[in-house]
Amino acid sequence: MAAIAELPFPKSKKGMQAFVGALNYYNRFIQNMAVYGAVLYQLKYDDFGQGGDLTAAKVAFAELKKRVADAPILRHFDAAREVHVMFFANEWELSSTLLQPHEEKLHPVRFCGRVLKENELGYHPAEKEVLALLHLLKTCHTLLAGKTLNLYTRFSTLEWVYQSKSLYGRAVSFAVLQSPYDLKIKRVRKHDVDFAQLLQVTATPHIGLDESLTHLAPPSKNSATVRLDPELLYAHVPRAFAG
Repeated sequence: MAAIAELPFPKSKKGMQAFVGALNYYNRFIQNMAVYGAVLYQLKYDDFGQGGDLTAAKVAFAELKKRVADAPILRHFDAAREVHVMFFANEWELSSTLLQPHEEKLHPVRFCGRVLKENELGYHPAEKEVLALLHLLKTCHTLLAGKTLNLYTRFSTLEWVYQSKSLYGRAVSFAVLQSPYDLKIKRVRKHDVDFAQLLQVTATPHIGLDESLTHLAPPSKNSATVRLDPELLYAHVPRAFAG
């Protein structure tokens, strides 16, 4: 981790692929990693040439290195303790934080997240939070099966999807996928001090994050959608990598 924190900003797309590949392992340890990594995923060869704008990429690169160095010590999952989950979703990514109570605070157990697919970019923020929940349930199924989950959401939609008997469209699929789980849903508003005080210092509340992350939005290239370079999903760090 110390070696990653000392890396200089890559001089080419190949170097950036190596950096992103190195971080794939740390995804579970870094909260909201996809938020900061999305702009790096979208970089093209031309962006490293003369006239390319790497301003947002350099900010994201520095932030990711800092987060690797400051990555919290996660608690081991304890099947005897309550399970709590908070979500975050914006215009380009979704993420969730799995927490459990220790010493009257909620400590992180695992972070999950991913970049939104093209067909998901136009979803309502509440629908994206549902996707974040489904991603967590899929990733941590063996841990969460049969457990009661305490969910903290910015929207009342999640509870409606879970309880409503008159659904239509995507909501039907969401409800079917959630049905095997016992969910207790609490809506958390932007200035909910009580909720913030519950969190251990190493977990950042997701409420109100949107405004502080706008400068890290991946470039749209004059389009409502951006295609993710598939090479970056399977990048690996070469032994001689030096940036």
